[in-house]
Amino acid sequence: MKVYGHRGAGGEAPENTLAAFRHAIERGVRYLDMDLRLSADNKMVVIHDKRVDRTTYDSGPVSRFTAREQAAMDARRSAPPWPRKREAGIPTLDRVLEKTPEAKGYYLEVQGGLACGDEENGKAAGQALSHLAKGQEGGGHVHEEGAARGTA
Repeated sequence: MKVYGHRGAGGEAPENTLAAFRHAIERGVRYLDMDLRLSADNKMVVIHDKRVDRTTYDSGPVSRFTAREQAAMDARRSAPPWPRKREAGIPTLDRVLEKTPEAKGYYLEVQGGLACGDEENGKAAGQALSHLAKGQEGGGHVHEEGAARGTA
């Protein structure tokens, strides 16, 4: 059986942040689940909601902010108490993959997507599959919201 850290350790740390993914790994989790959207500069960022309002102290759609701007945000707003802002911004998929070498697999859920009439996030699904196909050890699954699952 594979146990996935949902949004990292989203119930114990700020969800979908490096802090959450590292927290899950430090507790023995080796499979990670995360949500993806495209930023204003067409980078895959790890966030569930269409807007940054719920998880950060900023406001607006994810697609309005660059990946760098999102990385600088404080995503501890709706999280359990978390002492450090370090690694609590909205990361890119590349950054998460780079910082979680212990992970054996990933479950990537692209929010929005072509099935929901969201062409930009449909592109993100293709990018996510491409990332996994480039030899990410352990492979993973990409799920586009409202569409069939893809495996790489």
